[in-house]
Parts: sequence; structure tokens; C-alpha cells
Amino acid sequence: MSKYTTQLRNLVESGYKVFDFDYPLFNEAYKPILEQKIIDTYYFREIGFETAAQFKHFLKLKLNNIMPYYNQLYDSEGLITRDDYFINQNSTETHTRTVDTTSNETSHSESVSGETSNGKSVFSDTPQARLQGLDYATNLTENDGTADSTATGDGEVNGTANITESLTIALTGGGGLRYNADILMEWRKSFLNIDLQIIEELNDLFMNIY
Repeated sequence: MSKYTTQLRNLVESGYKVFDFDYPLFNEAYKPILEQKIIDTYYFREIGFETAAQFKHFLKLKLNNIMPYYNQLYDSEGLITRDDYFINQNSTETHTRTVDTTSNETSHSESVSGETSNGKSVFSDTPQARLQGLDYATNLTENDGTADSTATGDGEVNGTANITESLTIALTGGGGLRYNADILMEWRKSFLNIDLQIIEELNDLFMNIY
């Protein structure tokens, strides 16, 4: 029952929007949770102002003034980045090695060719004599010839190659250093402590009469 102004529950039950204003909070999705905690804490307390509009104005002013500080506390506790609660190990190892390879290649080639030719040349003015089964001729020339050729080739190819191999190992996770349940309990405890500090900051917006 209200004695001087009105209890917060009367505003809530009548459908009055207590938190329909902007204020900074590390995560918009957490606003309904924090706001419900504030309402539950002061549900039966009378507001410290004559009207609901005055109360809302100073509530908005208070939250906008104190929340930048408490957002830093959330951040310092690692509560803003909520995807890595259980990560207490994050390291990267890189191993590099260089492999030298050398190749030598030698080639040898040889080509041999031979050619033999036989021929006869007959010249005749006026037949004078019979030459070895031929009809009459002035003279007879016989040619015998042999041609041999050899070609030799040697070649050598040398090559060197450097191959660098790199292996990177990334270790992320719990690392077996702590149990996830212990980490979660610490996270919840830190969260609750900061929430309570914020709620206590709003105490002067209500009548100190119960």
C-alpha cells in the first residue's frame, strides 16, 4: 500500500512502460534481464518522485550516467565476448624447415656413319682399242671411294632447388587447465555482482520507507 507516492508495482501492473528509453548496455539482449531484476528488487518500493514521468526521467538519467562505467566492468570480466567462456588457452606454434635438393645429369651421344662408292668413267674419241670387255674407247677410268664419319657429343646438367615447408599448429580451448563448470560458476558470480551494483545505484530513486 502506497503512503506518499506510488509503489513501482502499481506502475508495472497498470501497463506503464518504465524502461521505454535508450541507455548503453554491453548487449541489447541482456536489457530485459537486467530490467526485470530492477523491477523485482524495487517492486514494493515507492518511487521517490511525485509523478511517474519524473521517476522515469531520473531513471533514464541515472542509467545513462552509470552504465558506461559498468560496461567496462562487464568487459574486464570477459563477459562481453560471450563466445569464449571456456577458452583459457590460445596459442599458435609455427615450425619451418628448408630442404635442399641437388640433381646432376650427364649425357653422352655418338654417331658413326660410313659410305662406299665404285664407279667407272669411259671416254672415247675414235675407237682405238677394246678395253676389258667394252667396245672400243680412248681410255677408261675406274674410281673406288670410302667415306667414314664419327660424331661424338657429351652434355651435363646441374640443378639445385630449395623447398621450404611450414607447419602451423593452433591450440584453442580449455587445455585441461580448469573444468568448464568452474569457469561457468565464476562467470555467473561476476555477472551477478555487477548486476547488483547497478541495482544498488538506483536505490536513491525510491523512498526509503518500506
